[in-house]
Amino acid sequence: MGVVNQAEGLAMPAGTQRLAERIVVGMTTQLPFATQAFPTADAARAALDAGRNAAALVLPADFSRSVAGNAPVRATVINSDHLSQTETQLGRALPAQLQAGLALAVVSTRAETQRAAGGAVTPVANTPAPPAPAAAQPPVVVATERSEEHTSELQSRL
Repeated sequence: MGVVNQAEGLAMPAGTQRLAERIVVGMTTQLPFATQAFPTADAARAALDAGRNAAALVLPADFSRSVAGNAPVRATVINSDHLSQTETQLGRALPAQLQAGLALAVVSTRAETQRAAGGAVTPVANTPAPPAPAAAQPPVVVATERSEEHTSELQSRL
């Protein structure tokens, strides 16, 4: 699985916190398959289109800020239909599994960050405040995308 970490660090009084990196490291050590870092979503899509990965997780630039706040944390899983039935099944099941794993990591990281900050997270000036919490929203929302180039190529073979 590819991982695209676009998350910016979160400026805190104690220094920049790289919450996304901590979560990715913790999560990827628990996965039953290898992960590969990509610099951009386009690079991850190219690996998908070439059949080198079954899926890619993309963490947006505001990921760390969302983790530190109360807003839902958003991520995207990009997958495509590969020739292997196992890879296709893995790609389809992955978003729900990643959402559960990320939710656990986000809740844990939020609690740890709040404890370390004395009960409240206080970003330094020039760091926009996260949006106000919405009622009954899940801590993590994972959207899915298909790598269209690879999917179209497979459909043309059928």
